[in-house]
Amino acid sequence: MPDDRVTREVFWNISWVGEVAFYALALLSLGLFGYGVSRHLKKVLRGRPTTLSWEKIRASLANSLSEILSNRTVARRDRLAGLMHLLIMWGFIALFIGTLIVSIEYDLFQKVLKQHRGFWVGSFFLGYELALDTMGALFLVGLLLALLRRYAMKRPQLTWKPIDLLLPVWLLLIGLTGFVVEGMRLAASGAELGYSPYWSPVGF
Repeated sequence: MPDDRVTREVFWNISWVGEVAFYALALLSLGLFGYGVSRHLKKVLRGRPTTLSWEKIRASLANSLSEILSNRTVARRDRLAGLMHLLIMWGFIALFIGTLIVSIEYDLFQKVLKQHRGFWVGSFFLGYELALDTMGALFLVGLLLALLRRYAMKRPQLTWKPIDLLLPVWLLLIGLTGFVVEGMRLAASGAELGYSPYWSPVGF
């Protein structure tokens, strides 16, 4: 059986007020996301019907998915832009999957099923920590490359308006504060920590 000490508290050093605020903001975000998806879906459904074979649909989907996941189209035009997009995209996807894993552990196993611990312990937890720290760091590198490319290298095809700073800087701050909080948790846990902090190399 996995060692129950090899894990961490989900809402470390956060009061019930902070937890309620977190879920309220999460519900608001999901509501806005659902609204955006429904608007795009309505536009698609207003289009004229057309006849396509399933072979063409599958081929088109496979090709599009391959292009999106590899960023080949962007990389062919600009290698630095391709690398930047790849790091940001896969970093964000990995962090999103990590958030889903924590949500399943905490909301389902601990809250709904009333288990002290679910699957987020032992070797699985250690792999999670290492993978998420690594992908989080790559995510930050991608954001720094985006800012460097736009404002330091000043590529002519890019605008340099202050509003363009908002999203990358906001995401950068979220990522940096996440690592700061992780470092504070590791430092505060000290001898009570059930695993080596080197499994969280960036926060440590």
